[in-house]
Formats: sequence, structure tokens, C-alpha cells
Amino acid sequence: MADNANLSYAGVPVDYSDRPIALSTGWNWIGYLPQTENAVSDALSSIGESATLIKNQSTFASYYGGFGWFADGGLENLAPLDGYMINMSESATLTYSEPAGGELARTRVPDYSSSPWNVDYRKFEHNMTVTGVLVIDDKESVDVGDVIGVFSGEECRGIASPVYHPVADRYTVGIMVYGNEIAEKLTFGVYDASSGEVKQLSNSISFDANESIGNGLNPVVFKTVSIPLEFAVSQN
Repeated sequence: MADNANLSYAGVPVDYSDRPIALSTGWNWIGYLPQTENAVSDALSSIGESATLIKNQSTFASYYGGFGWFADGGLENLAPLDGYMINMSESATLTYSEPAGGELARTRVPDYSSSPWNVDYRKFEHNMTVTGVLVIDDKESVDVGDVIGVFSGEECRGIASPVYHPVADRYTVGIMVYGNEIAEKLTFGVYDASSGEVKQLSNSISFDANESIGNGLNPVVFKTVSIPLEFAVSQN
């Protein structure tokens, strides 16, 4: 968009039960046709285990065999007026199920106000996902106040905090990372909520549009850079 604007739709809602969507192996763009939100697992029930990941501009969820969909990156529900990219491991036909109604799980809106960083995803054309575990000073973090930041130089390209992952039975961090240039080098830092310090992480990656690195069962290990506490010279 060159300027802010409002988009208004005119017409009547489609009969989504009579609008199958053919999905091919790889990435597909889809719209959500029902007029009421639905949990990801319920909305996508017709495609079974044929997908691996779904995302919108700011959140994502992954599929785990034997468990189903989990919101690694905060995507709990599919909602009207949102567009989604879904990665298929095999072709399938999606027919949206009727929203169950009642109280839905709310898509997580993390509070990063205590961290020193923020990111404007609207500046970037592409994104990728990274899921890992955070290790601060050799201890795996379970503090939801800790915040990982992803950087190109000094510019923040993504932020996320640990959440409990029921499949892995540990706390993981699902980060949506944004960029415009492929193969751009990205580095990581962490805001340690317990100490109030910003610490460097030893990880770095190259940006690749729509790449998905790690998941709850095979996470990237984000580790703080070890700083020597003493120095010594020994006999050879």
C-alpha cells in the first residue's frame, strides 16, 4: 500500500460448505470463507494430516502427527477477512467445517512492552518461521517475560517469547521473521526479564522467504554467548 486505506466488501457470504478449495503440494494462498472464527484444527479438519504449517502476516501454527495443530507462533483461530498461506505435504481438498460456536481459544497477543524492541511487519514483503528453545546462561528458559529479537544489523526483524508446548512438554519460542532480501544474514539477541539485561545469542541464520526452521520436537537451540570468568596459562 502506498497509503492507508479502508477496503469494503460488497455482496453476500458464500456457502462455504459447497466451495471446496483444491490445495497442491507446497505453499498455497487461501482465504477463510465462514463469517465466524473457528479453531485452526476444526477449520482444517477436512485435510487431515496433509499440511505442515499455516500462517498469516504475524502468527503461525504447525501440524504435529498424532497431536494435530499447535500454535507455535500464536495462530489459534482462523478468522474472516484474513488471508493465509498453508504449506501442504501432499495435495488435498479443503472444505471448511461449520464453526462450533461457543468460546474459542484466543489467538495470543504477546505483550512485549517491557522489551527494548519492536518490529513493523508491514515494511517487509516476505517472512519465515523459526521455532526453538531458549537457553540463558546454560539454563533452559521458562520465563514468558524473556524476549528473543532477530536483527539485520540494528534493525529488529522479529520478536517472540517462550510458551509451553504440550507436544514437546517444554517451553519453546516460535518467531515470525521478516525480510525483503534473500540470503540476508540475521543475528539474535535476548532480553533477560529476570536481570533486565540484553544478551547476545550465538545463533545466526540466512533469511529465506517462507522457510521454516525447527519445530517443537526438533527445535533450534538459542544460547547466550558464554563470557569467560577467569583466564589462566598452564604448562604445556
